[in-house]
Parts: sequence; C-alpha cells; structure tokens
Amino acid sequence: MTRKLDREELSAEVASHEAMVKSLPLNDLVGRIGFESRLEQARRKLADIDSTEERQASVALYFGGEPVVGSRGIQAEFGATVISTYQDLIAKVWATLASGNLSLRGQIRDKDAAQLHITNLVHGSFGFLLEELDQDGEPLFTSPLKEAADKATEYLLQFADEDEEPFIRLTEEINPRVFTSIRDFFRPIYRCNAVFRLVEGDVDQAFDRQAVERAFNRAEATEIDDQDVTVEGELIGVVPYARRFEFRTHPGNELVSGKVAQSFGQSYLERMHQEQLVGRRWQAVLRRRETKKPGRTAESFTLIDLRELPQE
Repeated sequence: MTRKLDREELSAEVASHEAMVKSLPLNDLVGRIGFESRLEQARRKLADIDSTEERQASVALYFGGEPVVGSRGIQAEFGATVISTYQDLIAKVWATLASGNLSLRGQIRDKDAAQLHITNLVHGSFGFLLEELDQDGEPLFTSPLKEAADKATEYLLQFADEDEEPFIRLTEEINPRVFTSIRDFFRPIYRCNAVFRLVEGDVDQAFDRQAVERAFNRAEATEIDDQDVTVEGELIGVVPYARRFEFRTHPGNELVSGKVAQSFGQSYLERMHQEQLVGRRWQAVLRRRETKKPGRTAESFTLIDLRELPQE
C-alpha cells in the first residue's frame, strides 16, 4: 500500500486507541494495559513510516461515477482500459527518463522493466493498488519506476490544473508519445462520465468532473508534431544550468534558440561553456516541435546532438 494510505490508516488506528484508552474506567487495569500496548505498537509503526523513504512505485487509483457501483464493483471493460492506459503512460515516461529522449516511434526497449502489478483492491469508492514488485527486495535508492510514477503524476496534475499555464509549459517539453498516452488515459474516464482519485507519493488528488473535462479538452484540442532536422552553423551560446542554447545557421544566418535535451549531461554542458566551444562550427541535430491549438501554432526547438565540423 502507498505510504500515504498506510499513514492515514495507522493515524486513524492511533486516534481510535487513544479514544478507547481515555474512555476506560480507571479501575479497568487489564483493559487499559491491552489498549495502551496496541496504541504503542500503532505509534511505533506510524513513526517507522514517517522515517522511511518510499523508494518503489506505489499508486492507488480510485474511481467513481457511472462505471462504478459504490465500493462493490467497476465495469470490467472500463477498469481494464484505464489500468492499461495508465500502465502504458508509466512505461513511456520510464523510457523517456531512462534514455533522456524516447524515440518518436517504435517499440519501447526493455518495457517489462516498467511493469506495475495490481496487488490489491482499495475501497472508499472502487479502486486498484498498483505497485512495483522487486524480487531482490527494496532498493537502496529511489527506483527508476518510482521516478516515472512521480513524473506521470506531475503530468496528470498539469493537464487538469485550473490554471492553463502549467499545461502550456508542459506542451513545450513533453514527449509526444507520453502526451498521447495521457490523452488515452483521460478519454475513457471523460466519455464514461467517471471521476477518479490518485494517491501516489505525497500526492492525494481528486479529479472531479470539471478537472477530467478540462484535461480531456486540452488533450483533444492540442496536437504536437516533432521532426528531427540537421543544420550546420555556429554555436552562439549555451547556458548550462538553464539548459538553453543559441545557434546561428550557415547558410541562411537564421538564429535558432531553445532547450538542450536531457541526453546532454550537465558536466558536458559546463565543458562546452568553459572550454570555449561556443563560436565554433558544428552540425546540430535539432528537434523542431510544432504545437497546434485552435487558432494558434507555436514552434520550439530542442538541441538533440552536436557534431563538430572542421574549422575554417
């Protein structure tokens, strides 16, 4: 179970035991000893949870609305679809983080390493607990799958945020295949008049009907088209910590600016900045992104690769 849900359950248990201890008559020594022992055990478990870092992916998805019958059941087709699309989202985010830049098409390499498992049904409404299972035990550091779940949660929140600005910023950098997966996740929820609650890490967020509709409409109204282009020219500047670049093409003398892909390590960017690689001729591989929304088209560039050319 997610650490947050464990904490909530144990906090309720502690409160229940505390109330019971206070309600006992002073002369009920046996009863008091028993409940105080249970209270102490619950407090220790709660302290252990608060002092332990959650290193593996654990996500609870609760659903409500037309496909759900209270806490008794959920329509099989709906349930299978949303879990499948959520798993697809996790796998693509995982691949993006692992490679620094998920390819625009083709199979996801080592996709089995990004599998979550349904380990329990959770009630309140009707939901699923999805967890990372590692036969080697809990890792010493945060797992890549946990990082992917954190990032996927961040994306879902940005899609549904009341303020459109986080979504606009997201469209400038999100991988198109990840964007499509998020749209595929929200589509059945919207069309089946459902709502959901997401518990992951320290996030506990309810997506009501307005939030689902907002996210779905944004996803449906936005098209992202990426194309890789190769140009030659002069590297004008690199800002390592902001991960920004400027490049002037030859011929054409066009100034192109944008972000630097995550595949460029921070140390390499600092070397480029410090060793005066700026001002030299390069062949640059740029990812040109065209983001289309009703009545508006925006263009942006990401530096994918840089190959040195003979200097004149």
